[in-house]
Amino acid sequence: MAVFPEKLVRTILSAACPPKGVVLDLFLGSGTTAIVASAMGHTPWGIDIQRTYCELAQQRLIARGIRVEFIEVAPAKGPEEDQPRIEVNAI
Repeated sequence: MAVFPEKLVRTILSAACPPKGVVLDLFLGSGTTAIVASAMGHTPWGIDIQRTYCELAQQRLIARGIRVEFIEVAPAKGPEEDQPRIEVNAI
């Protein structure tokens, strides 16, 4: 896992997201984007198929006092879908 600098995320969000906008991170990882987005007043949504990353992001968000909603979605019935999609929403 590579955690990228919060300053990089801040620069991108400042340029690309309107004030109080929603930030969707399709590869949540350790939650850096969600942490920065929340600190900037945005509503972050993170999605990852790996439960361990969602749990790590959830722990990091909670440690910073950010309220988190953890949603697990059952996999679709099909051969390609063998893992559930897991979402972490900082609210």
